[in-house]
Amino acid sequence: MKGYRVFLQNLNKRPWIEIVLFILVTYGLNFAFLNWYQNSLLPPEIRRYLLNWGVFLQMWIPGTTAMLFRFIFRRGYKEIGWKIGNKKFWWLAFLIPLSVPSVTYLIAFLSGNATLTNTGFVSVIYRDPLNLLTFFWPAWFPHSLGLELLVRSIIVLTFGLFVGFVLAFGEELGWRGYLQPRIKASGFKFPYALCGLIWAGWHFPFLWYFYNPTTTQIYQAIFFTINITLLGIIVGHLQMNSGSIWISTMVHAAHNSVNFELFDAVISCNQCELFVSENGLLMGIIYGVIALWMLRTQKPEILRDSSVAKL
Repeated sequence: MKGYRVFLQNLNKRPWIEIVLFILVTYGLNFAFLNWYQNSLLPPEIRRYLLNWGVFLQMWIPGTTAMLFRFIFRRGYKEIGWKIGNKKFWWLAFLIPLSVPSVTYLIAFLSGNATLTNTGFVSVIYRDPLNLLTFFWPAWFPHSLGLELLVRSIIVLTFGLFVGFVLAFGEELGWRGYLQPRIKASGFKFPYALCGLIWAGWHFPFLWYFYNPTTTQIYQAIFFTINITLLGIIVGHLQMNSGSIWISTMVHAAHNSVNFELFDAVISCNQCELFVSENGLLMGIIYGVIALWMLRTQKPEILRDSSVAKL
């Protein structure tokens, strides 16, 4: 026991050790899961089912690892930030990820490079509710692209956002609830940006395995890294200044739901993938402006770092 206490004391003096360990474990588990899926000999139907619903397990890798690390290193749970948070932070957490892709796709429309369509939902968690609603539509009820997109929007911004919240919470417990305070304890000058960069890098195995190979793939990977790092600054700022892990979870959930199910899946883009969505230049520019504005107007943080292990 005495040796363990000494180990924890030394760990507090070298927070980078804990940061590196956390990165190695979360990155390793994520790569192992996706590599197993990619090379599994299971029938295609089962593999597809596991990928669709395995996202629950995948997105909870950071959170589960964080809870394990908190127990091992006696970090406690108060610094996570369990406050509900001021309503202004909730509005920002919802409106920022909703408005940014709206602006980017509006620019794509005005330039004549995008058209509306109605493809299937990307995730199976949205398909059943949509089918349920459309199945019970009376025969006389008008069917149109606009109405279908309206129904889709309602599903995504209600049921979809709730499911996305559960998934995003698994990641946020790891990234903003655990890793970000460790980076701040290390004295690194830009903790939000570094946490966002690590968050972006964690997605690389997914990008490697499931992005369609194109001549623009390398550029999309670069823009993705930049955009998610900038989003990490925004999320980190909101979480630390609101004292609420729920706020960062809302930003994360809204970003995923709005981008993938409300815009990417219903808009046909004519060679504009480098400008819109989370892999696009326009989103990076707007997120960059918002991040810069937040940092320049930053107020004293409500959530203070409590990284010293309880011995």
